[in-house]
Amino acid sequence: MAGTSGDSPTPTPSTTTESPTPTTSGTTASGPPSQCGPPCEHTWEYDSFLIPGMVESDFRCLTRVRGDLTIPGNTDPAIVATLANLTRVDGRLRIWGTDIPDLSTFACLREVGEIELIDLPHVADLSPLSGLRRAPSIRLRNLGIAALPTFAADFAGIERLALASNSSLTDISELAVWGLAGDTLALELHRIPQFTDLGPLAALPLVDAARVDVSLFDLPVLASIAPLGAITSGEIELTTLPELTSLSGLEALTSGSLRLVDLPALTDLAPLAGLREAETIMIDDVPQLTSLIGLGALERVEHRFQLGACSAPSLPGLHGLHGLDSLARVESLNLLGLTGLTTLAGAPLLTELAHLDIVDSPALPQAAFDAFLAQLTAPPLACLAPEGACICVTRPL
Repeated sequence: MAGTSGDSPTPTPSTTTESPTPTTSGTTASGPPSQCGPPCEHTWEYDSFLIPGMVESDFRCLTRVRGDLTIPGNTDPAIVATLANLTRVDGRLRIWGTDIPDLSTFACLREVGEIELIDLPHVADLSPLSGLRRAPSIRLRNLGIAALPTFAADFAGIERLALASNSSLTDISELAVWGLAGDTLALELHRIPQFTDLGPLAALPLVDAARVDVSLFDLPVLASIAPLGAITSGEIELTTLPELTSLSGLEALTSGSLRLVDLPALTDLAPLAGLREAETIMIDDVPQLTSLIGLGALERVEHRFQLGACSAPSLPGLHGLHGLDSLARVESLNLLGLTGLTTLAGAPLLTELAHLDIVDSPALPQAAFDAFLAQLTAPPLACLAPEGACICVTRPL
């Protein structure tokens, strides 16, 4: 099998009742007796990545996989059941779309580099993983869970948590118990129809984190992001949150990236008053937004600053750049589909701009375009396509 070292491990014949000890390349043989799971006089370890259904071996005494362990949908549940002595996966444990009835086989698991449970809607109970002491990266997608699981009392904390398409999930309170594994956190909550409460985040030491990335997408009943209030730096993505009326919770944010898309109830950017520098900013489909007031402390955007998109007009109330009082440098400014744009005034200190694209802003006069270019220290690569269908060939002036 690709990814193993040498031939597939073949068990050595044995007269004992436990699984024979593999001695071929790719395994570590003659380990100590098992301490969890079915009795084994000799345990063994697998030294590469493993897909059990593609390797002919007896896994009843396997305790460790030094690479990734992948259990795809076509794996025989009987083979999965032989992994009951497994205590450690150095790489990623990925279980997806299988017919295993539950996770009881993995009750001995204590350490894993990353765990991914995907497309297991019949699995609502993660308590077999309660002995986990280390799992810094967790991805749970399309499960039947209503809450995050409880892990061991000495669990080492989380670095990345991705939750998606878990239709019954409402409770992430265990996240506060898990804590952080280091000084960074990446959190994704996507397509969770009943989720309403980010409160457990307030119990995490986010104020001490060097970076916190948060992606919230398609959460139809989430109305508040206030528990994010300690984040000072990170990538914040808020997309398709129809009940969100305020960015309260982002007051401490001073640097990072920002994506605000499909927020029909949002009216202003006031809580972003502390943001001073950004890698990228994208704001689109926020129909009630009438100005960029709230970004008054923003001094530079290292890469792209995009307002609108190549679609139906989505920022109809935006008529200029008012609110960008401190902005001095942007790598690329993209103004797309701003049908109400009549002026480029509002960023009086902006003098450094490498790329400028303005597409489908028919109300913007050429004079306003020319006046904006005149305030720059050097002409950018620029394009003005006032009635284009998002077709703009950037050209030097």
